[in-house]
Amino acid sequence: MPMGLVNIYARRIVAGALLAVLLTACAAPAAPGQTPSTTTVDNATRVTRGTIRTVVSASGNVASQQEVLLNFTSGSTVRVVNVAVGQRVKQDDPLGSIDTRDLEFTLAQQEANVVSAQAKYDNTAAGSTQKDIDIAQANVDSAKAKYQATATTNPKDIDVARANLNSALAAYQSVATINPKDIQVARANLDSAIAKYNAVVAGTTTPQDIANAEASLRSAQAKLDSVRAGSNKADIISAQNKLAQQQQNLEKVKSDSANTKEQARITWEKSADATRSAQRSFDIANATYQQALQTNTDPSGSGAGTTGTATTKVATITPLKLATYKQQADAAYLTVQQAEKTQEGNRLTYENAKQAEMTNITTAQQQLNDSQTSLSKLLQGPTQEDVTQAQSAVDQAKSALDKLKRGPTDTDIASAQASIDSARATLNDLLAGPKPADLAKAQASVDSARATLNDLLNGPKSTDLAQAQATVNSAQATLTDLTAGPKATDLTTALATLNQAKAQRDLSKLNLDKASIKAPFAGVLTQVNVVPGQIAAGTATNPNFDLVDDSTLHIDVNISEIDSSNVKIGQTVTVTLDSVQGQPTQGTVERVNPVATTTSNVTAFIARITLVNPAAGVRPGATATVQIQTNIRQNVLTVPTRAVTQVNGQPAVTVAFRNSTFLVPVRTGLSDGRNTEILDGLSEGDEIVVPKAGSGAGGAAPGAGGPPGR
Repeated sequence: MPMGLVNIYARRIVAGALLAVLLTACAAPAAPGQTPSTTTVDNATRVTRGTIRTVVSASGNVASQQEVLLNFTSGSTVRVVNVAVGQRVKQDDPLGSIDTRDLEFTLAQQEANVVSAQAKYDNTAAGSTQKDIDIAQANVDSAKAKYQATATTNPKDIDVARANLNSALAAYQSVATINPKDIQVARANLDSAIAKYNAVVAGTTTPQDIANAEASLRSAQAKLDSVRAGSNKADIISAQNKLAQQQQNLEKVKSDSANTKEQARITWEKSADATRSAQRSFDIANATYQQALQTNTDPSGSGAGTTGTATTKVATITPLKLATYKQQADAAYLTVQQAEKTQEGNRLTYENAKQAEMTNITTAQQQLNDSQTSLSKLLQGPTQEDVTQAQSAVDQAKSALDKLKRGPTDTDIASAQASIDSARATLNDLLAGPKPADLAKAQASVDSARATLNDLLNGPKSTDLAQAQATVNSAQATLTDLTAGPKATDLTTALATLNQAKAQRDLSKLNLDKASIKAPFAGVLTQVNVVPGQIAAGTATNPNFDLVDDSTLHIDVNISEIDSSNVKIGQTVTVTLDSVQGQPTQGTVERVNPVATTTSNVTAFIARITLVNPAAGVRPGATATVQIQTNIRQNVLTVPTRAVTQVNGQPAVTVAFRNSTFLVPVRTGLSDGRNTEILDGLSEGDEIVVPKAGSGAGGAAPGAGGPPGR
């Protein structure tokens, strides 16, 4: 019997009752005198050393490390698209851009708003200018002056008010009293109107009136005939001579005016020289007088006595000499004033000469133009307008003559009657006395003038004083605010406005930056759903761009509650992909979610598997089967898992020895499903029986007894 089996049974005998029970249940004793069979046992194999790996299997889909859906601002016009589906891009590569003209315009407006708000804030912070303070001070002074004027009654105002009252009383008296002379004038006007009416009705046209009208008609007809006949040669020659005279006159006016102006300029310049000379003389005389006055010495060197050393003697000024110097300075000053007056007069003469030159030339030029117009009119002959005007004069003269011959018309009589009625109405108004409305109006003027005078005599009203004082207080408050500097509330408001303008500008800049979509990371484009010219309208299901970062791929799988405790971060994973044939892809466990998820009453934990150096054909979305290696035992005793059976809850293996079999209790370790680790009970090289598939584990012959004898 091999030594390994002897040791096994030695340990089992020491174990006691449990081994006895197990052997009793698993094998019957051989019949007396029976010896083990020497025939070969079927399905026997040896206990070997090998590696046991435990795995957790699951399935899922390959996914990228990160994915982003990128969309232009809804409603914007796409200008450029730089990429296509499947194209790889680097971080910050431009994917596309929209039309930015409206965004640039908005940004320009916001920039202008910032400048305006900044200027307003600076003005507020700088406080009031001296000009503002001066204006406010002037308003205070004006308000005080107005208050003083309101509080003090000017005697002149009272005099004016008295005069206005007297004038109103006189006007009232004039309205209330009818002047007999006015009645006499009204009677005379009525008599004149009646006389004129009688003359019109009687028809008082004299032969002389008709003769005068006929003479006017003949004169108008003669002028019409002259106009129609046109200009005669004598009139043309006369007009030509007059034109030549006007031309000569214009040249003479130009020459004379220029000479007069030049002479006035020369005189002005000479007087200016005289003024400068007089000013120099005054400067010398005044300097001499001032020196003598301040130093009490005579600048000429002669005086009443001398002072100083033997080498520097100065004459003391006398009062008479000092008075002489003052008289000389005063006389020189008067000379300067006279010279300045003369210079100013000469300047005015020069200015008048310039103005006269322009006026004279303009007048002469206008006369020349009129002569030219008259000559041109004579040379052209009468116009239709001239004939029409002459004919109109003839018609008017003829109408006047016909009227005189025909006598008064109904219109003439009616007009004369209207004059009588108007004159009679005026007389009746005067005889009837003043009208109540006129008296009331005159009385109102008297009352208004008397009220004004009473107001002035009674002094200022309290309401007027209060209003004037309020104006002073308001102006003083404004001045105080300006001199006190900017208010904190004004600065806060101005700063808030500035910050708001800057925020709007920054938002406009951000919108302009967002007009161009750039890749936030390197990756591959899986969707490009926009073309140039299109109105952008990207959604979550139909984005403008779908960018996938496939630099790192992973698979999220569900792990059962039972297996979750065995799955750890960093464990090796074998990944089999349907889309990639050949060698499986390797991976590692990146994380296991600490919280379970429940779907259809099935609880599981999500584990993320990161692929290590995946093949080029591995793409996101591919179906994958993973096997997570949860444990490994190397160089351990292994037997086929089907060789291990359970007897009363204890594992055992059927051992073959000399064509006989018997159960041996074992202690097992890891199992990968095909093979099981043997920790105790067997030795390397022991021959064991492996049941056939479908026959059940532990298929030892029931006649296999205890341990074989030696």
